[in-house]
Amino acid sequence: MSEQKKKLWEQALGPTLRLKETASRPLVRIRECELVVLDGPDKGRRFRLQGAVVRVGKGEDNDVALSDEAVSRTHLVIEDREEGYLLKDLGSTNGSFVNGVQTREAVLEPGATVVLGKTTLTFQPKQTTFNVLPSAGTSYVDLIGP
Repeated sequence: MSEQKKKLWEQALGPTLRLKETASRPLVRIRECELVVLDGPDKGRRFRLQGAVVRVGKGEDNDVALSDEAVSRTHLVIEDREEGYLLKDLGSTNGSFVNGVQTREAVLEPGATVVLGKTTLTFQPKQTTFNVLPSAGTSYVDLIGP
């Protein structure tokens, strides 16, 4: 940007305030998780859970589509909530089991075993944390807002 343009901006808006870099930077946490098939027709498959609500069942329109005939078309959902991942059985024919206990609703702990039909899954959450780095730019004079 030319010196003349900078002077015009300073006249219109006042001098540029330079902010000091602080020692602490904001942390960004990314939660993600997988369902890993331990046993059943889809043994060895891994499903990455993405989105606030993940549908699991044998229907092809599910986020996690299993080939197990003992699984209902839309068997259960897993909701990503502030307190953790919540599994909800949707009234399936054969039920949903978390750590060996039949349940309609349960918060999934890391390593939890989920059984639906003849399929055994394990719940594997991951959390990545990283610092937000400051911008390399020193001036945003050409930036114009709404």
